[in-house]
Amino acid sequence: MEKQSHPGAEDALSLLAPIHPQIHKALDNGAFKARAYFEAEDTKVERCLQSMLVRYHAKLQLQKDFPEVVFDNFSLCGISLLCKDLTWRGRKVSCRLRVWKSFSNELPPAGDSDGRRVFYTQPQLEMFPDGSPNEAEHTNEIRFAILWNLSSTGILLPLWLVAPKSCNRKTGQIKVWWDIQIPDPTLSVQESKAARKREDLQLQPRKTEEQKK
Repeated sequence: MEKQSHPGAEDALSLLAPIHPQIHKALDNGAFKARAYFEAEDTKVERCLQSMLVRYHAKLQLQKDFPEVVFDNFSLCGISLLCKDLTWRGRKVSCRLRVWKSFSNELPPAGDSDGRRVFYTQPQLEMFPDGSPNEAEHTNEIRFAILWNLSSTGILLPLWLVAPKSCNRKTGQIKVWWDIQIPDPTLSVQESKAARKREDLQLQPRKTEEQKK
């Protein structure tokens, strides 16, 4: 059996099943609060403020839902949380989640942020050839990003779960294992979305449409 050092997309959705529906709920609530704010003010929607309102109310909701979870403080519409004591392939692991707004379902460039470069470099969970965990290996943190965006009318769009792989410090090139659309918890029956094995993403500088051809 081939050694697997990180969860596949479907395994990750199962691993985060107690968490990602609440994140969807929190972001949806944040989007509602943002819409209500601009309607009450009877003013034009300012996109930067709209994003900050979504993040602020989403984080408040998540802190109520997960009082035992550790939240980091970040700006630029990002939410970071560490979820401990989850189980994958018979071992206890922790998941560090970064929740970012993304216009194109792509991870934000690392830029000059050492924190992002570290986050994008996925620790390897060592396994024996039969797939069983190597208990001598103490690395037990898995990193995922959840990407969100709003429609032109301020409605929350489908969320995406992304598994970063590595980040080149010199070029800013970000590699990811895969990404997958997160099921909408408000829909009772949904067709399963296949995970996409992503090509290496050169996100700094961002490619133009002409360069992508």
